Amino acid sequence: MRDNRLVKVLTEASKDFNSVEFFNAKRSEYISYGVKIVADTETLEVYIYNIAINGDFYEEITPEQYEIFLNKGWKYGAYSVSLSNYRRKLDVIQSKMRDIVNNSRSEKQMQKLREQRDMIMSRYHELSTKLNQLNYE
Repeated sequence: MRDNRLVKVLTEASKDFNSVEFFNAKRSEYISYGVKIVADTETLEVYIYNIAINGDFYEEITPEQYEIFLNKGWKYGAYSVSLSNYRRKLDVIQSKMRDIVNNSRSEKQMQKLREQRDMIMSRYHELSTKLNQLNYE
């Protein structure tokens, strides 16, 4: 997608100390919080991907998520996508826990899911706090 506002988002990503940079002659890429922004250095086309879903084939973010990046910037957008990923993971864990309860499976599996849920909830809370701080800046 060629949009000068996305070039601004790319610039923000390049200045974010949490972003990891990947660069070659044809592409400039930054990754942070499960989000990857890619720019073709010749055409300046910029795309944003959610790398936390779909395994090896990254999924481009939704038009609504693009709007968040364009209106609120790199950090806010990356936090929003990451929070969405955490909610999706929590839904999967909740479904697995329900299945274990309904099928009387082992307590060991349930304990492992509880630990995963607690870890994700902790990360979710931490990221929510950061997102809220951005709202007040």
